[in-house]
Amino acid sequence: MNRKRFSLVMLMLSMFMFVGCGVQSDGTQARSNHRLFDEIRSLTAARNQLQSDLRALKEEMAALNDMVLQMQSDNDNLYAELQLIRHDRNELKKQLTNRTQERDQHAASLQELRQGIKVLLDRADASLAPVSNSDAKLTSAKVSKPNLE
Repeated sequence: MNRKRFSLVMLMLSMFMFVGCGVQSDGTQARSNHRLFDEIRSLTAARNQLQSDLRALKEEMAALNDMVLQMQSDNDNLYAELQLIRHDRNELKKQLTNRTQERDQHAASLQELRQGIKVLLDRADASLAPVSNSDAKLTSAKVSKPNLE
């Protein structure tokens, strides 16, 4: 029993010593604890602020991503419209080339027709026999040659 008592006393004494080492007589332990609590509070506030900033940045990033997707969609639409306009432009160029060739062909045909008519008129004039001066004045007054050139 002595041994049990001795062990119990030693155990109690070691506990008091352990607790006594933690508390200093001039209150520096209390000040140290208060300082640590203040530090913990400030770090917690900073963490909360950072989390709030992170949420705001995530929302802003989501909005910007939506804007990027919208701009990409607009860009794709504009590119498709550009392709259609280019295709229309190329078709109009082909049509213009064809119309110009047709115009040139018709102008050449008209020029040939004009020259043919001129040749026919010259032949008709040449086929008329020279008539007397009085008859020539009458004939020239009645028939006037159109200027086709």
